Amino acid sequence: GGGGGGGGGDDDEYERAQDALAVSGGDPDDAVPRGAHTRTDVTLGEQLWHLDELVYAAYFKAFVYKKQSAPRDATAAERYCYEKLVQVSRSFAAVIVDTPRELKMPMMVFYLVLRALDSIEDDMSVPVAKKCAALRAFHRHLGEADYAVRGVGEKPEERDLLEHFDRVNAVYAALGANARAVIADICARMGAGMAHFAEHDVVSTADYELYCHYVAGLVGIGCSQLFAHSGLESGEFLDARVHELANQMGLFLQKTNITRDYLEDVLQEPAPRVFWPRDVWSRYTSDIALLRRARHERAARRALNHMVTDALAHVPACLDYMRRLRHPAVFRFCAIPQVMAIATLARCYDNVHVFRGVVKIRKGEAVRQLVRTTDYASLCAAFAHYARRIDARVSPLDPNAARTRRACRDVIALCERRT
Repeated sequence: GGGGGGGGGDDDEYERAQDALAVSGGDPDDAVPRGAHTRTDVTLGEQLWHLDELVYAAYFKAFVYKKQSAPRDATAAERYCYEKLVQVSRSFAAVIVDTPRELKMPMMVFYLVLRALDSIEDDMSVPVAKKCAALRAFHRHLGEADYAVRGVGEKPEERDLLEHFDRVNAVYAALGANARAVIADICARMGAGMAHFAEHDVVSTADYELYCHYVAGLVGIGCSQLFAHSGLESGEFLDARVHELANQMGLFLQKTNITRDYLEDVLQEPAPRVFWPRDVWSRYTSDIALLRRARHERAARRALNHMVTDALAHVPACLDYMRRLRHPAVFRFCAIPQVMAIATLARCYDNVHVFRGVVKIRKGEAVRQLVRTTDYASLCAAFAHYARRIDARVSPLDPNAARTRRACRDVIALCERRT
């Protein structure tokens, strides 16, 4: 996902952050256990309890990852795009390989363009003024034969993407006019939004909605336009009404990432990046960093459950969007990230490990959902399953209990009706 809330953290940087906490001489309760950034809440016992998922994992490794290489007739630039896509997002590569030819390359370029923007935004070593100028101007360089950004990117694969962006531009230049126009428009709007939030904090819930719109809602809108221009989906996907549903679908995905990535963002160097809106966390604590202290566990759980409940409010719009899709490959392309998101929210709900380490769904569980989710009925089954899981864990003492239960039961009712 685009934006700081959705990016993955660099292990070395986390180690340095935790070393600093450990030797700071401050309250020992304030220190995050060494290695917490890589320690997930998935135990060996839990993995062994779900041995059936190993079958799905084996299938996925044997048949899906094999398909992620470039076709034999691909140009050198196209081969680079395939290779870079797998490096920066194996999950995205896993779904894009199944899209038809007329959509595959536009979606690949669209993703790599936005990932390049995201890499500039996420590099906190770049001075804000320089970063904002690069973000606002990036769209103007699309298609330039010799364009490259040097010395930017937190991870080696991100730096390589920016330093060899001329290869992405070569593939971009060969796309149809409609695809180029969509990619350039979304890139311009996203770059401007990222620059705004590099200069301004996320304070209000309105800021939170706007940030998520810029870094994820626009992705949904751009994808909808590409679907329509490819001819795989109807002209309905060019309409403003469907674009609002696509925007909410993007918000659902990004809010899930931001909720899950609390610890990663709070430990960001050289300074924390806070995407949880102050309007929310200030109801439970005077300082968002306190939520990771053990003695603030009750406040942390309540703030977390508030964030999960807020994300769940977008599910009805997601389902409305999904029921309109007609092409099976396009449906799967959109469905898989959403199933992963609702599964992640179920894992995060009331889970204090969000403030201690990394919360992830089991790999086998993720693969099982990827294999099973093939149509609207299976999508509804997955959403209802995870909504019931959250609903079963709601405590009547939680201040958001009524809202959470209502959100879960609304999702379950929609899924049971399948309308």
